[in-house]
Amino acid sequence: MRVHCRYLLAFLHIIFFCAAAAVTTATPTLAGQTGPSTNLSTIPDLPNENFEYRPRYQGALIRDTLCMMVCIRAMRDLALEAFHEEVRTLSIWRHPEFPGAAVAAGPSSQGGVTTVRFLMWLLLCAIRDMMARNNFQTSEFKGLYLGRDVGVVRFIVYPRQTSEITTTAASKDAGVAFVFNATGLVGTDPSSNDKLEGYVTYLDKAIERNDIFLAICWIVLNLAPNDKTRPLDRIVTTINGVSAAVTTIWNKAPQAGAAAAQFTAGSLLGLVTYLPEILLRENKFREMNVEIGDQGIVIGRGLFRSSPLPGSTETS
Repeated sequence: MRVHCRYLLAFLHIIFFCAAAAVTTATPTLAGQTGPSTNLSTIPDLPNENFEYRPRYQGALIRDTLCMMVCIRAMRDLALEAFHEEVRTLSIWRHPEFPGAAVAAGPSSQGGVTTVRFLMWLLLCAIRDMMARNNFQTSEFKGLYLGRDVGVVRFIVYPRQTSEITTTAASKDAGVAFVFNATGLVGTDPSSNDKLEGYVTYLDKAIERNDIFLAICWIVLNLAPNDKTRPLDRIVTTINGVSAAVTTIWNKAPQAGAAAAQFTAGSLLGLVTYLPEILLRENKFREMNVEIGDQGIVIGRGLFRSSPLPGSTETS
């Protein structure tokens, strides 16, 4: 069965907000455990062989959806910055459509320094670790590169009212990326301010929600080093998720006419980071085909496909 849905998409450039804050020292946790340990945890698909992280789970449960959505929002905003840009302050992200949780990322101590690259790696590792354990809690993840401290990520319970915040970091909304009105979804492309259209066609084969969301995080990471105004021809990402390998392929479409917008890293970044909201709203997590259009002209095409990992049970 195929279900076709159409959304008017555009991509709003989100400002990267920063604020200074004190942080505490992380205690490492073994893979598969939630208590303190003295060993260093790693996962097979770390972005760089010299990068490691130490997780510490602190016990207060957070809804898994909230953790995933604030992580994707933080990675999107960071991806809009220069990949190797220095970060000297802690920043907090929350999602206006998914209140109750936030993620903070930045240097591990006041006066410290890290980079956008390390924070994106650490966010990816953190959400992957939580998914693999099926353990979504208040938590802290300390990043290490060649044994050197390169930043911290913290998932926190975030009250709905800002006045209730007790953290030392000044918290700010990153802004609403998309809003519904009578005509659909409205926003702007961060690379060109063009309004673009997104078309999603669901296929029959289901993909676990965690695997789709993790694949999206990897796409964002792969796009981050690129100039967001640079036209794309093709980008392929294959990742091992929690229960399945997910491949995404994006291609520039042969244009039937002169489109106002090009298929760029920025337009793809805007689409894939909004896609989770569409999937959650539709409650459909399946293989899919996706098109990006401008004024009725398709400028890019993508797909999500999955295959089971050894020892896992395929979902149909």
